[in-house]
This record gives sequence, C-alpha cells and structure tokens, in this order.
Amino acid sequence: MSGLSLLLLSRCLYSSAKKNVQALQFLE
Repeated sequence: MSGLSLLLLSRCLYSSAKKNVQALQFLE
C-alpha cells in the first residue's frame, strides 16, 4: 500500500517538475 502511494506521489512530482521545466524553457 505504501509502495503504491509512493509511486503515485513520485509520478505526480515528476509531472509537475516537467511542467515547470517546460515553463522555464518557454520563458527563455
């Protein structure tokens, strides 16, 4: 159970980080 929630959390953080990187590249 905790492993599954950790996987979902890491995926959420990864997708949000990817959006932040894309936003920074867009500003440049």
